[in-house]
Amino acid sequence: MEKILSAALTVGAVYLLSAAPAAAGGDRQVATAEFSRMAPGVSTGLEIEIDYMNPGDAEGKPPAVREIVLKLARPSRIDTGALPACEADNATLQASGAAACPDSQLGGGEVVLDTGFPEPLRFLTNDLTLLNATGEVIFLFQEQTSGARLASRAIIDGDTITSTAPLLPGTPPDGAAVDTVSETFEHAATTGYLITPGRCPGRGYWRNRLRFTYDDGTVQRVLTPSPCRRRPRAM
Repeated sequence: MEKILSAALTVGAVYLLSAAPAAAGGDRQVATAEFSRMAPGVSTGLEIEIDYMNPGDAEGKPPAVREIVLKLARPSRIDTGALPACEADNATLQASGAAACPDSQLGGGEVVLDTGFPEPLRFLTNDLTLLNATGEVIFLFQEQTSGARLASRAIIDGDTITSTAPLLPGTPPDGAAVDTVSETFEHAATTGYLITPGRCPGRGYWRNRLRFTYDDGTVQRVLTPSPCRRRPRAM
């Protein structure tokens, strides 16, 4: 990712001398995590949308998130053995791209970074490919302008996916921040990789939970409902 931001670092060297405004109290993100299917006990995709914001400055760079924990509604099931595991290491993926593991793709999306630098270097848009690995999800980013790639991994533990965001070059004190995330585990819908809970509660939705930990230690939680359809009772 250093290659992606090298131009921003050069042009913005003077800008680095001023610290980014601190976020005030309030929500730092709007987020949803929904299964793509409403039926209980079936193979499903997963759609995640996150919009980060600075509650103290609507136009300012968001606080940098460091960890995102997604806990799916119980008893969901993730089976990383449902499709081939990508055996390539991060260096290989960054050199060759998703072609290194063509049979392991779970889905994709887009991630926008906010460097905090003045335009036109402020926002960096990255195409995202999701790859299956044993006990992990691999996130492979490719910056749209430079083509530079970065691979990172999220840990899967039962029904929980834990992702970490590295410190990236950008304005102080927390470097570049994630601005928006849009990702879809579309290939999971037909492979048995992800299974919805076995029943739909009477309220008509499952509860997925997200926990965000920020660079300054702030922790925020989001409960995101995922609509479900109850099975008809046998006559």
